[in-house]
Amino acid sequence: MAIIDYTTVRRYVENYINDNYTTTPVQFENTSIDVDVVKEFISITDVTGETESMIGSLAILTHGGIIIQIFTELGAGTNRGREIASELANLLNSESFSNFNFTTPQFESFGQVEDADFYQCNLTVPYVYAYGAEEFEVC
Repeated sequence: MAIIDYTTVRRYVENYINDNYTTTPVQFENTSIDVDVVKEFISITDVTGETESMIGSLAILTHGGIIIQIFTELGAGTNRGREIASELANLLNSESFSNFNFTTPQFESFGQVEDADFYQCNLTVPYVYAYGAEEFEVC
């Protein structure tokens, strides 16, 4: 077992979104989506933050967040992006599985994407992952 395995975190996030979210197409890191065909989609990026050893354990506690960029059709108003953000926030808020714990999402509206016909909102969902722990829960 590697001390820290960033591929595990990414795999858990991507699998969870794939299994539980079907509203719009999803663009994962380093993949492409045909923006000429879709009117809305989400793009997911994992940002791993601090890591620390768990005292008395071989496990590593990793803090990070997933950034979900929400792209909706320009000129359609801001409500659709907020609906998608609400659905994702309800799906992820305080969700726990496989030593992976999401915490409270944060929403931010950015406006028109430069040189594109999309409006962008972001949902940032912090997480804590205990790599190598047999059982872990954020209190």
